[in-house]
Amino acid sequence: MTETAVVHTDLLDSAAAGDALGQGVSTGLPGGAPGALILFASPRYDYEALLRSLDAACRPRCLVGCSTAGEFTSEVPRESSACAIALRSDEIRFSAGVGHGLSSNRAAAAKQVVSSFEGLRGHEYIYRSALVLTDALAGHTDELVEHLTLETAGSYQLVGGGAGDDAQFHRTHVFCGTQAFPDAAVALEILSNKPVGIGVHHG
Repeated sequence: MTETAVVHTDLLDSAAAGDALGQGVSTGLPGGAPGALILFASPRYDYEALLRSLDAACRPRCLVGCSTAGEFTSEVPRESSACAIALRSDEIRFSAGVGHGLSSNRAAAAKQVVSSFEGLRGHEYIYRSALVLTDALAGHTDELVEHLTLETAGSYQLVGGGAGDDAQFHRTHVFCGTQAFPDAAVALEILSNKPVGIGVHHG
């Protein structure tokens, strides 16, 4: 069974916002920590304070995300806020990886990302997917995806997007664990024995 929780906060203080998101996740997914948590946050936050507080409040196995230019959930569209999607499943395995130096060496960044992929070291799961988030200002995302495809021998379904910074075009970040990185890409590996569907309903 796979369970989800989606939470949102407009709190201005970074540590308080992280705690509020984590408490919301714990309320939405009672009985245990999430296997994966995806955070989207405005650049007005101190990211590492936000991430540390969020991690302490709900202890996800994997925590990834990126900075944004507007945040929305199925319930609210906002700006200058933060939202998180938590996943817990006894059918899906999650892991997270990050690659650095995206602007200078996409091949090396791709190798760093996939070094954490558990699906490349075994055949327990039939379906392999990854949510890939990149520093949009580093550019070259198409080339990164090509290298990720080569590194995984085309065996992964790749989805994702680029980080934003409220349209300032100054600095964007991706998140992995309790750290925020510019000039990097992060991936959430999703392994399952049932296909993962991708749907879009925008607006």
